[in-house]
Amino acid sequence: MLLGYNSLTLDFLTEDLDKNINEFLAKVELEGRQCHLNHGPQHLDIEEHNAINYICQNLGDTQSKTVTGQIRIPICEECINGLLSGEWLLVYCITCHSSQWIYKSESRLDFKEGLNLLWLDECPACESKQKEVEE
Repeated sequence: MLLGYNSLTLDFLTEDLDKNINEFLAKVELEGRQCHLNHGPQHLDIEEHNAINYICQNLGDTQSKTVTGQIRIPICEECINGLLSGEWLLVYCITCHSSQWIYKSESRLDFKEGLNLLWLDECPACESKQKEVEE
């Protein structure tokens, strides 16, 4: 025993330290990076959107609960506020990395309460390209 700490406490402190170091390194990686989400038509979007954090999503098999990778998307403050507001739904395609915002109150669809982010394996554009390749 070291200064009244048992090994379980030291393991917990080490895990917490590792987590904090990983979060710090991720923040350092963001320096100078731009948000990777859609902010509207490119010709109209002249503002820079500096990334301040990441959206992270594990990839893998949901049935076996096996994680094979992770997507980390740099995101700006404006997009974070959009996600947290509850007024917008972000649709993100894992295949082509495109994103689309849907303003919930203007949509004809009825979205589940609390749904702010929808991950797609393939968006309609990816599906269309796949069909062209198969033909």
